[in-house]
Amino acid sequence: MIKELWKKSLKNSLLYSIVCIFAGMMFIMYCRGEITCLVSGYTDFSDLQVSEIRWGVYVTIDLDENYGLFATKSVEDSKTGEETITDYYYIIKVGNEESGYKYMAIDVNSSDYTRMDRMAEQTANGTAESTFTLKGEICTLSSESSVLEGKFSSAVKKLGYTDDEVDSVMLDYYIDASKGEISWFDSYMLFVALGAALVIYGIVILIKGISGACLSDVRKTVSASGLSPDVIEEDFRNADTVGNNDYLKVGRLFTYYFVNNITPRMILNSNISWIYEDITEHSHKGVKSKQCYMVINSETDDKKKKKVKISFRKEESVYEAIHFYAIRFPWIVTMYSREYSDMYKNDRLQFLDIKYNKYPRN
Repeated sequence: MIKELWKKSLKNSLLYSIVCIFAGMMFIMYCRGEITCLVSGYTDFSDLQVSEIRWGVYVTIDLDENYGLFATKSVEDSKTGEETITDYYYIIKVGNEESGYKYMAIDVNSSDYTRMDRMAEQTANGTAESTFTLKGEICTLSSESSVLEGKFSSAVKKLGYTDDEVDSVMLDYYIDASKGEISWFDSYMLFVALGAALVIYGIVILIKGISGACLSDVRKTVSASGLSPDVIEEDFRNADTVGNNDYLKVGRLFTYYFVNNITPRMILNSNISWIYEDITEHSHKGVKSKQCYMVINSETDDKKKKKVKISFRKEESVYEAIHFYAIRFPWIVTMYSREYSDMYKNDRLQFLDIKYNKYPRN
């Protein structure tokens, strides 16, 4: 029994841990540029070759020229309808004479607009004077907006390039310098924290599955029952799978089930006093669905109540399982009513006198 429960637990533990670790790594990888920047600092853009310019790298760039504004981005006030420009896109030149020059874009916010516009005028007049330092992430222009990409292409053509030449001198990148410097307290760190939590959770699940730690409750129940291992082994071997649920087996002595399909548990059937259905309907965008559970209430030696919810895929499977208990174990109340619920909460002894205390439970 222990070996079979462990195998099923290990199989699902492996699946769950792989999903959690993979999802966690995806969250962390999504923010790898930010993490690298926070740990190692910004990359000096002047140290990058044109071929090394890529998405996700955080750079610091010293600008002393730009080739003018080619696009803006605005947000509209939902109340007044007024539009406010938030982003300004300028053309900058990268590369050198040896490797050849290319053009890409840089996105700045309104606080940097005046300086960038003045620099564009100085560049056009050949009188560039001051250097302007900006920091930001290299992003892909085409993924931002096809309209933006088209405006960029048109603006580069106006610098004196033909239709055939423009594609060869354009880079599909821009530096997003509109958001300021990053810090450990930015919102994206929530993704990093969530990713780390998922990875850790996945590793914990895997360790518990491999080590058999998930079987601790089963071992405690077996020990506390006072029954011999051979008797329990026979009960498990002869138990019925109920309600088309591979994670629920009902023997003469015990109910065997899994929590989240990973952690096996056991309940003495002689301790079960009340079973009922818990069916909840949901509707999302016109699509209806149901959450189907069977609720098992049992009594413990210390007179405490214990409630377990077992999930089923179909509503009819819940009723099939409840019907199985009703036939096999006459001391269990197998229906729900408000009267029973109030009685169970407020006068449990009266509830137990309905059936639980009237029938031999063996």
